[in-house]
Amino acid sequence: MGLVAGAVSEMRDARSVPIGVGREGSRDGSRKADSQRNVVTDGVAVLVSGLSRCVLLALVCAVGLAVGVAQAAAAPVSPRIVGPVSPRIVGGTPASPGTWPSLAFIENSLPGGGYYLCTGTIVAPNVVLTAGHCAVDESTMTVYPPQQYGVVTGSLDWTDAATRQLRPVSRVVVYPGFLKIAGSNGELYADGDAALLQLEIPTAAPAMPLASDPGDSGLYASGTAAAIAGWGLTSAGGSTPDQLQWAITVVQSSTYCTQQANDDFGALFDSFDQTCAIDAPTDAAGTCQGDSGGPLVAASADGGIVQIGITSWAQASCSTTVPDFFTRTDVLSAWITRWLAAMAPPTVTTTRASSVGQTSAQLNGQLNPNGSAITYYFQWGTSTAYTNTSGTGSTNDGVGMLPVGINITGLSPGTTYHYRLVGSSFNGTTYGADQTFTTTLPRMQPAKARSYARQTLAGAFGRRFKRGHQYTASCHRLGPIRFRCNVAWSYGANYYYGRVTVYYVSGLRGTVEWSDAYTMSWVNDRCYFYSGHPQRCAVHSARGSW
Repeated sequence: MGLVAGAVSEMRDARSVPIGVGREGSRDGSRKADSQRNVVTDGVAVLVSGLSRCVLLALVCAVGLAVGVAQAAAAPVSPRIVGPVSPRIVGGTPASPGTWPSLAFIENSLPGGGYYLCTGTIVAPNVVLTAGHCAVDESTMTVYPPQQYGVVTGSLDWTDAATRQLRPVSRVVVYPGFLKIAGSNGELYADGDAALLQLEIPTAAPAMPLASDPGDSGLYASGTAAAIAGWGLTSAGGSTPDQLQWAITVVQSSTYCTQQANDDFGALFDSFDQTCAIDAPTDAAGTCQGDSGGPLVAASADGGIVQIGITSWAQASCSTTVPDFFTRTDVLSAWITRWLAAMAPPTVTTTRASSVGQTSAQLNGQLNPNGSAITYYFQWGTSTAYTNTSGTGSTNDGVGMLPVGINITGLSPGTTYHYRLVGSSFNGTTYGADQTFTTTLPRMQPAKARSYARQTLAGAFGRRFKRGHQYTASCHRLGPIRFRCNVAWSYGANYYYGRVTVYYVSGLRGTVEWSDAYTMSWVNDRCYFYSGHPQRCAVHSARGSW
């Protein structure tokens, strides 16, 4: 995985390498001359003649590519509804805290030191949806090994080590209908451009709702306000932003998309699994290299957002005057659903401990293998650092909740412990929620309670108790480990009376100790009992713990 300490600074130095000079046209369809242009390849300018190519929107920092895309004449449709987020990638704005929680920054560390950046969306705790061309070597169409990938979730700033969640990838699955196609004018474009990255460890970031077929077909209507987001270049040949960028765009009709695809790329637009959008009427924002795999979202019926597209291809010069093209997610919904089930990590639930004693307890949990054989173990300790780990157990590859448990010993009496169940399969590791239990203390016996009460009074009142006479104590159980004793005695001219509470506590290094609390009063014996006016007698009091 490339996103490790030391690699980030290396990436920041390399990512500003220009990817080439592209051809750009005006809204009326005219094109600038493109017979020769400068291309930067590994930092060396190479003169390329007669080459025209549409680069899919992933950012390749290892090699600069010669690019050029023409622009066609057509009038895009302006928004017909208010978008899911307020207006204002290229021409975008940094995402505000709390927005876009389901976005993923994807790095593919290529052999030889280069890297390949894309954007994706979390569709399950351990699955990220991205573009198909972010998952294959386009020169050979072979799938990249999962160990080349690193994914950042949970942070709008992918460089923020304090908030981001770094995840390695365990499996890469490319949509079977993915094709890289050369248009009639030599431009390259994609169809069925989708892939799934399975994370080794689930992320805590939420999943993005996806458009489904046919329930969300209306979101693809011409004029639907939508939004795009990604960590792509903010200008052609520019640098990768640390902060996620987003912008408003507008879904266009299949007629408009077909015309633009043909005029600009010589491509055959497929309205079944593709859509296009442009920032009409301002032409101020659009996608760029590095935004590939990112979402096109629209407002859902419940007032939230739903992903309707995956950023796929557009003009390599990142011109905002031509549309961006997206893979429709409603067409992919059945395929995604099947793979989410196949990639599901174990479902793990930590349940209440049982048979809790002074030095032992039974830890319990439940596991659903979700179709994959799993191993499991328990962790426990006096904090959530979980300093103890059990041996591993295993289950079959069935479906359904299975109860599991272990008995642990050597615990300290009267101590609170944290514990959780952990399950692992090929599809990842799931950590059960933290639970607690407290070991018991021994049952206090009445004779012990009377003895502890005498020790409390001797320690608190010294000679006034030790040399007293007519001592009485009546002890009553308040619980298994607690007694309250009503006590009285005389010393000198005074009469002492009150109560002492004694109880067991957990001591250092697993020992059992006792503690106390007392409330005592005393009054002049002759005044109180023989004056006939006890209410006038001075009463002295003391309370505390010995």
